[in-house]
Formats: sequence, structure tokens, C-alpha cells
Amino acid sequence: MELKAKVCYYERSDKKKAILNLKEKSAPLWLATLRYHTLTSSNQVLELIYRDGVEQPKEVSDILKPEYIQWVALTKGIKQARKEYSILSRKEPYCKELHAAMFKLESLEMDQDVDEIQNIIKLASDQFGKEDVDLWLNYNDSL
Repeated sequence: MELKAKVCYYERSDKKKAILNLKEKSAPLWLATLRYHTLTSSNQVLELIYRDGVEQPKEVSDILKPEYIQWVALTKGIKQARKEYSILSRKEPYCKELHAAMFKLESLEMDQDVDEIQNIIKLASDQFGKEDVDLWLNYNDSL
């Protein structure tokens, strides 16, 4: 099936309708859809699904945002992952796991960019520091 047809199939599928109707309870269906399309579809279709997923309620987006950033790094590289992280990390609802995933990706780089790592920790601290003191401690340690 060519790309346009697969995109149309996804957009019109019963799975997508079910996902949208289940809202915050749809995380298992999102993950199953991603697993299926990982085996059967192109990266463009997967990206479309991920982009839809990260816009869902917090219960779903908190699971999909870190998965998406890891997928972007794997398929498109760290520079594109940084761009996506920059966008996703500033969109509400905020996701602590997104910061952790990006921190891990940055720390795995051969030539670590200390400024990028500090920015991740600072943003996570700004967003979650009131509820998670360890983030502030990590940020202070990174200075």
C-alpha cells in the first residue's frame, strides 16, 4: 500500500475512532496501533500517529511523548530529536518523563553537549521543581 493510501487508512480507521472516543483511557490502544504500524508502515505513517498521540490527554501523552522523542532520535538523529523536544517540552500538559528521556539521549551521545543537558535539567526543574526536589538538586549539580 503506498504512503497516501496508508495515511488515509489510518485517518479513517476504526482504531483511530476508538482511540479518540476512549480519550484518556486509550493508551493501550495507541501502543498497540504503534506496534502494528511499526511492522507494517513507513516512518511517515508512524510519525503521523505519534504526532496525534502526543496531543492527547495527559494520561496518553505522558506515555507517548518519551516514546516519540526516542523514536525521533533513532530514525532522524539527535539534532531532530532536540528540535522536537524543544517544541514538546513547552506544550502543556508537561511531561516529566519526556525530560528524563531526552536527558538519557543526550547522555548517550559520544560528544555530550553540556549546554543541552543543563537546559533539559533547568526546564524540568522549572516545570516540576515544586513537586520534585531532586530535579533542583540535579540542576544545581550540573552547574
